[in-house]
Amino acid sequence: MKKLFREWNWEFDYGVDEVAPGGSLPPSYAVAFYDHRGRLYRVEERQRPETTGIEGDDAKVTSSYDYFCTLDGRVSQKRSLEEGGEVHVIVDMEYTDAEVTEVAWWPANNVCKSIRRRFKR
Repeated sequence: MKKLFREWNWEFDYGVDEVAPGGSLPPSYAVAFYDHRGRLYRVEERQRPETTGIEGDDAKVTSSYDYFCTLDGRVSQKRSLEEGGEVHVIVDMEYTDAEVTEVAWWPANNVCKSIRRRFKR
């Protein structure tokens, strides 16, 4: 299953302004892919050719994000990929009842950062 959005919020992992099936797309948009249980597993940000307003195979993928979710659908890890498929950043997520801790690692320069924020269900 897939859904189309006008944009994707990478920080909080959700689509902004879902595009109705058959609806006109903006020049850039996001395609979110879900498994048979509705868990997110990939997002592609695409740039469509100027000649068409419909989603298709001729759209260029400009950014890709892979998601790994728990059985209940929470994101446990996400990866931002470069155009050639190389990993740009890996973010591991750990949840408590009220907070999520995100640890990000950039393999290219071996930098690691961690943040903790309130978790909204």
